[in-house]
Amino acid sequence: MQKPCYQKRVMVNIRSFAFAASMLGLVAAAPVFATTITSVSFTPAGDSPFTQSLTATFSGTQADLTGTISCNSETTCTGEVGEYFTSWNITSPTFTTIDISGNLSGETAGSGDLIIATIPEPFAVPAGEFSEPIFSGEITLLGAVQTNYILDLSLPAGQTLTIPITYSAIPEPTAQSMIGIGLLAMIGLIHYRLRRSRLATVLLRK
Repeated sequence: MQKPCYQKRVMVNIRSFAFAASMLGLVAAAPVFATTITSVSFTPAGDSPFTQSLTATFSGTQADLTGTISCNSETTCTGEVGEYFTSWNITSPTFTTIDISGNLSGETAGSGDLIIATIPEPFAVPAGEFSEPIFSGEITLLGAVQTNYILDLSLPAGQTLTIPITYSAIPEPTAQSMIGIGLLAMIGLIHYRLRRSRLATVLLRK
């Protein structure tokens, strides 16, 4: 005896559901090679007018330059603090931001430039607690990539700047995550059709 049409549809939908669920499991189990920072370093300028104690650290997709920079002089200190290097393993185009925050002692504001690929990005250094964006942009190169910037400052005499400068990356969605989203949508659609098929079966039996 031939199976009714709605029963065939139910069987096809169940097979499709099982296939989509198994594929989603494979995607979830597959390793994800996301964009990461692999190393950072900071080299103080040899003729810097500043007294500094800075440490470069990183974790995942964030790097920080933290510590203090002081102007131990009777006049304003202006010049290079040092150069900061960041090495990346980039698997997809990655949006990056650089921000500075912290505290400047005293009552007089300072200023600074972050020189990225010979282009200065100026930023304010207000007296007291502050937080300022410096740069945002996209890294489109893939693979092993090194970025660097030179930090220039102008600080009033006798004042100390306590920072971190934070370099953060936000990778764009990978092909793997997009496949997973597509499979989830497929499972949702099949689940909806299965519910409709079961409802049709109940109605026909009545």
